[in-house]
Amino acid sequence: MNEAILELLGKRRLKGMAEVFRKMLTRAQQEGWGHQQFIDQLFREEFLHRRERIVQYRLNPTFLTIS
Repeated sequence: MNEAILELLGKRRLKGMAEVFRKMLTRAQQEGWGHQQFIDQLFREEFLHRRERIVQYRLNPTFLTIS
């Protein structure tokens, strides 16, 4: 089941979620998170992942052009 979810996350280009899925699932089980909290945390991780990628892209010297 987890492998199928990870495969779908990869196909949908949700790499932030895919990277933390197993670790977060274990944490959620240990701490007794509900479904809503688990999903909320996954979406937050995806948001942070994308924001970090945007920052890294914009800091890439090939992106910066000097006229």
